[in-house]
Order: sequence, then C-alpha cells, then structure tokens
Amino acid sequence: MSYNSEEIDALLKIAPLLNEFMLEDIGILITDTEKVLAYYPGERLDFGIKVGEAIDKNWVVDEALKQRRRVVNEVDESVCGVPYIGVGNPIFNENGTLVGGITISQPTEKKERLLAMSKDLLSTTEEVNNQVEEIAIEAEDMVEMGEKLEEISDETEARVRNTDNIVEIIKDIADKIKILGINASIEAARVGEEGQGFAVVAKEVQNLAEKSVESTTNIEETLEKVNEISSELNNVSEKLAEASDLQASVVNKIHAEMQSLNVLGNKILEMAESLSDDG
Repeated sequence: MSYNSEEIDALLKIAPLLNEFMLEDIGILITDTEKVLAYYPGERLDFGIKVGEAIDKNWVVDEALKQRRRVVNEVDESVCGVPYIGVGNPIFNENGTLVGGITISQPTEKKERLLAMSKDLLSTTEEVNNQVEEIAIEAEDMVEMGEKLEEISDETEARVRNTDNIVEIIKDIADKIKILGINASIEAARVGEEGQGFAVVAKEVQNLAEKSVESTTNIEETLEKVNEISSELNNVSEKLAEASDLQASVVNKIHAEMQSLNVLGNKILEMAESLSDDG
C-alpha cells in the first residue's frame, strides 16, 4: 500500500540527519506496511537493504508491525560481525491507522564490553572473597594454636616450679647426709682401729652426698634450660596471637571492601543488561 502519511514523510526528512546527532553509530530503516521506503546504514552496520525491497519476516520491524508495539531484538556478532540491538516501532497516523514502521539498529560492543568487565569483576571479587574466607579460617587456627602453646607453656612452668621444690628437698637431704658422713668420720677417727669399718661406711656416705649434690646441680641446669624454652614458647605464642589479631583485622577490612566491590559489580551488570531491556 502507498504510505501517504505525514508521519512517515517527516521521518524520511529527518532520518538522514539522525546519525549526525547521535553519539553512537546507528542504522535507520523506514518502511510502510509492505516494503522499504528508506535505509541509512551505519558505519559498521550495513545489512545491504534496498529501497523497494519487501519487508523480511525476520526483521524486527515486521514483528513490530504485527504486534503493533515496540519490539527490541538483540543480536550477537555472528550476523554482521558486530553485536547490535534493533528497536522496531510501528508508525500510526493521526487517526490511529498503522501506516508503517521504523527500525533503529545500534552496535552494542560497549555494552558487551561492560557486561564482560562487570562479570570479570564479580568473578574476581568472588574468588578473592573465597581466598579471604580461607585466610580467616587459617587465622582462627593460628589463634587456637597460640592458645594451646600458651597452655603448654604455662603447664611446663608449673611443673618446673614443682620440680624446683623437689630439688630443694634433695639438696637439703644431701647436705644432711654430708654432715652425717663428716660426723661419722670424726667418730671413727676418735675410736681408732676399732672404728675402721665405720670409717669406710662414713666415706661411702660422704661420696653419696657429693653425688647427690652433683645430680641436683645437673637437674637445676636442665630445669633452667626448660624454663628458657618455656619462656620462648610464651613469647612465640604472644607474637602469634598479635599476628593473628592483625591478620583478622586486615581480613575483615578486605572482606568489607570486596563486599562493596561486589555490590558495585552487580550494579554495573544491571546497568549493562538494562541497555537492551525493552520498555
């Protein structure tokens, strides 16, 4: 049918100028209800459509004419080398009669890049969040390990203190044995030959006392080393606790920042997807 429409006439006059006013490269197709009236390809979008060509049933304008409403069709790069979005609108005259349609096609490379970037951002934040959670678990394990080390150190110190008391008792007994040996030697010397056997026993008692003193000295040295190790354990557990607290603080800050990035990534994704929403 002949378009004979002021609305279409107006579009035909302004269509050649639209690309100059648009920030993005666009293609414009104007039809009546049966055929192409005008086609202005974009720099990167050229479907090779000819004036007078019948409307193809696969075109978005055909769907818009059939449904008598705005139709949006998003197409990937397999069709013409670049992804694009086609928006078809029916044209009605002042009496409400359908007289034609118009389609504006626009590349969506930027939108696709934005989508890819937002998805990469979300993927990265998710991966980092997983790593942060693992670090948090390790930090908790470190705290638990530090607490166990502190318990072991405290128990060791308590046992060493208890052993110190035993050593003091042994030293006291050794001193008394030594005095007993000396007294026995004096008594054996006083009685002369009759006390020779007693003198031998006294000598052995003195030797036993000296060995006891020597043993307690060795025990004291060993306990002193154990005390030093215990103190080092305490220092290590304290430093471990400090490091764990610092790590936990850093992990919490990173987690909060990653949560913010995740929210931002979702907003970017929504914005990118909304670029092609129909409505």
